This record gives sequence, C-alpha cells and structure tokens, in this order.
Amino acid sequence: MSIIDGFMQMRVEENRLEKLRQKLKPADLRGEKKCVMCGFCCHRRTCIPTPEELKKIAEFLNLTPKKLINKFFAIDRQWLGKDYYVKPLSENILDLAGKFIPNDRTFNEGKCVFLDENNKCKIYPVRPKTAQIQKCWEEDEEDKENVIDSWKDNVLEKEFGIKVNEYEEENE
Repeated sequence: MSIIDGFMQMRVEENRLEKLRQKLKPADLRGEKKCVMCGFCCHRRTCIPTPEELKKIAEFLNLTPKKLINKFFAIDRQWLGKDYYVKPLSENILDLAGKFIPNDRTFNEGKCVFLDENNKCKIYPVRPKTAQIQKCWEEDEEDKENVIDSWKDNVLEKEFGIKVNEYEEENE
C-alpha cells in the first residue's frame, strides 16, 4: 500500500466514523461525562485483551483459548515490533480469523466482532480492561498501560500453542 493509498483509506475511515458518531451520539456529543453505551468506541477500534483476559473471554464463551483465537481473533504485532498479540476481528478482517494480519490490512475499520446488531457487547461481563476504561468524552484517550507488553516473550506459543511465525509466513 502506498502512502497516498494509506492516506485515502484514512480519510474514508474518518468520514465513516464521523457519520456514525452523528448517528450514535456518544457521550461527548451529549455533553455527558460517563459512558452512554452507544457502541461508538467499539466501531472505532477493537480492544486488545491481556492473555489472562483472553482466557476469561474463552471461558465465558465456553471455548478453549486456541479455539477462541481461531474463531474471533486475528494475530498482529506493532510496526517493527517482535511481540505478537491477538485482537478481536473487525468487519474488514473477518476472513483473517486465527491468522496473522498482513501489513496492508492492519488499518482499523469496522466494528468489533463482539458488538451485536443493537450495539451491545456480547462479552460485556468479561470485556478487556482497555474496553472498560475508554472515555470518548476526554480529549486524550491514550491507554493508561501498554497491553501489548503482556504479550511479550512469545506468550502466544507458550500459553496457547500458536506458532506465530507459521501464521505470518502464510499471509505474506
């Protein structure tokens, strides 16, 4: 993907999100200082769980962590990073369930796979902390902690039996 293509894709996504923001009316548009459970945050990007949170989500859905990953998550890593993590699928990467996300497909686009047709979270009782602490009414929404740090030292293979290099090679 060229820089121009990336910029164009970013503009399309910004327009999509602004239209959705006007439709869902998140807390910041309503002048609220608390979550109004409109689902807008879940349309913007998926929330990365820690390995422990992933286990809780798997238990909640009555799946093994590996089956959960292969059905509802994709494997990714930070730009030039060496640590792999999983994140819930979004609408633009549903075909990558259980697979590594190639560089040209990492752009967040579309709602989280766990958001239902009424904009309610299907895993709300066990949603990741990054989902719990989102505050659309605040200017700086930076995550208070780097969740990706919890995936260091090859956690995907050690805890969940997923050999990431094999997945990455398949998708390059």
